[in-house]
Amino acid sequence: GGKQKVVHLSDEEISQVIHIEEYRNLLLQAQEKLKKEFVDFLSLRPAASNIDNLVIKIEDEEYPLNELAQISKKNPNLIAINMTDFPEALKPTIQAIIDSGGDMNPQQEGTMIYLSVPKVTREHREKLSKNAKVLFTKAKDGIREIQNSFVKEAKRKTDLSEDLVHSATHQIMSMAEQTTAELEKILKVKQKELLGDN
Repeated sequence: GGKQKVVHLSDEEISQVIHIEEYRNLLLQAQEKLKKEFVDFLSLRPAASNIDNLVIKIEDEEYPLNELAQISKKNPNLIAINMTDFPEALKPTIQAIIDSGGDMNPQQEGTMIYLSVPKVTREHREKLSKNAKVLFTKAKDGIREIQNSFVKEAKRKTDLSEDLVHSATHQIMSMAEQTTAELEKILKVKQKELLGDN
């Protein structure tokens, strides 16, 4: 019947229709998840920055590398790992570095391991920027799914007034749109950082 007017509902009003707190939390979680994925998977120097926490297995025990070795950066492209305190960890450490897939080529000299950190190429930056877009799209789809399930929930409330349900539905969609817009901002910043000439 006719065009229903959309009213902005207070939390109290919209709570009659959906669990607004739960909805808000799910949207926020989707946003935080994307931020975390950007940090975890899209670092320009993933291997080098995570080397401290590389897990080394010695006799069925696991240790982060920074507990077994002194790690120092000689220059942006060279990392020195001093294994004097735990020479028995040399072999498993070299293996773990190779297995980590960071294109780093470990060279052993006595109880030292030297890692050359590959220079970040334009192709690598572009690949990471594409990956950022993929992660963003996945997050956006996730938000659409969350939105749709709450819209369905709202539309099931046939005992409530049509205007209330209509306004609630509108608000659910607009909150999802705002979250997606936030994600787009995060994506743009990340892509600029990845493609920038820093």
